[in-house]
Amino acid sequence: MLTLLQRLTCRLAKGEFFVLFGRFYSFRRAYRFVRRRQESRTLAVECAPPSDVQPGLFPELSPAGSLSRLNETGLALGLSLPATLVQDIYDFALGADCSRPGQDERFQIGEIEDGHLPGGEPVVQADVRDVSRCPVIEEIAHHPKLMEIARAYLGYRPNTVVTRLFWSLVCDHSPEVRRRLYQPIDFHYDVDGYNSLNTYFYLTDTDGNSGAHVVVETSHKRKPVRIKLSSRFHSEEVVRKIYGESATLVIEGPRGFGFIVDPTCIHKILPPVTERRLMLQIRFESLDRRLESTYLASNA
Repeated sequence: MLTLLQRLTCRLAKGEFFVLFGRFYSFRRAYRFVRRRQESRTLAVECAPPSDVQPGLFPELSPAGSLSRLNETGLALGLSLPATLVQDIYDFALGADCSRPGQDERFQIGEIEDGHLPGGEPVVQADVRDVSRCPVIEEIAHHPKLMEIARAYLGYRPNTVVTRLFWSLVCDHSPEVRRRLYQPIDFHYDVDGYNSLNTYFYLTDTDGNSGAHVVVETSHKRKPVRIKLSSRFHSEEVVRKIYGESATLVIEGPRGFGFIVDPTCIHKILPPVTERRLMLQIRFESLDRRLESTYLASNA
């Protein structure tokens, strides 16, 4: 098995510099500054919203307020989807094909029984396939208010919006099986690029017994060096010792409840034990490998 250092070396050799530098808050802020300067001089590519975006969505959402909370804690709560849209997405998920993360098989969510597919394969999460076929999701993902928050927080226009709709299932599988099947039950932080932003919506009532998301507030900019330079995954004991009990927030809410979070915040999910959870994830990011190379060369 490759060590962390070996894995980092392999990815750096491929030019994936963000896996190392993206761990540092100061570097991410510097990258934002460079991208903002570049955007001010060129015509940046912006994700074009669908023509039928619903302007009445999120009347309670204040982009300025959300931005302030994101900068301070890495988390902004308080989004809400209308019940009709929640039901549309839920119905779509019930009828669409699904697959386990990283697998190519297709099955219906109703085929799963006691955490197993008809052939006996274990399943803890199920990704809904072909999410772009759901027009409601596309409307939400490109809503002007969400795009405005993403641009303000990233410091530049996101040119990529990725949507994911997935079930977390009630089952008796061991933690080892859950980890093998990519269920993020352990505290960790994501470094998929220098800067990105995630928006989540619960599409089922969600609490500590039904798959709630857990976030360590302020950890997007406050990590000890040993956390930055070691594995992205850390034990409950280590996280609570560093940040304390009060910094760990279990995010609960009714169907339609949403929140925005910096994925470099330390987080995890609680495995459902009473009811399965359906969640929509919208990821805003901006990928520019050419600029990345230019930036690194000029600062070598």
